[in-house]
Amino acid sequence: MTDENSELLVRYDNGIAHVTLNRPAARNALTFEMYESLAALCGRAGTTDDPDNIKAIVISGAGTRRLLLAPILANLPISPRLRMGLPMKPTSSQ
Repeated sequence: MTDENSELLVRYDNGIAHVTLNRPAARNALTFEMYESLAALCGRAGTTDDPDNIKAIVISGAGTRRLLLAPILANLPISPRLRMGLPMKPTSSQ
């Protein structure tokens, strides 16, 4: 778990990374550092370098105000296997 005062909170649970954007006063807008941390998490998911065995990432925001993340998330590095809807660890038939 990340420090509760951090702008990006991450909790791992059974292969799921629960990420909370923790800047409610700024409508959870990403800072450059938050984007880099999120990109690193996405780039690591499903790889052999992933000690947390991440299979899914759930992103939410602190507070009650909303922020559209689609344009930001579209630019994050995601495993090609995830983009194709394939399991993260290939089976013998893939």
